[in-house]
Amino acid sequence: MEYETEFQNLVDAAFENERNAKSDYFSKLSGKALNIIYRDTKYNIDFLYTAFVLQEKKIMEDYVNNHLECRRRDFLQSICRYFLHLHASE
Repeated sequence: MEYETEFQNLVDAAFENERNAKSDYFSKLSGKALNIIYRDTKYNIDFLYTAFVLQEKKIMEDYVNNHLECRRRDFLQSICRYFLHLHASE
């Protein structure tokens, strides 16, 4: 089935892209952890593709909003660490 091959290639590419972008982090993970991340990548791509095909706008919007909220939290944590480091070195 052409779809399955295309889908698998997309999952593989997304996983490898993330793995290459964060190679230090990924190099410390066990095989089991890598399998879990791969499985989650596959699930998320399938979930979003299904929402796209069904034109489920709310699912897409909720997913994007959740992703943005996670990014915002990561950013705020980075700022807090930066300021804590600044004050600790004074």
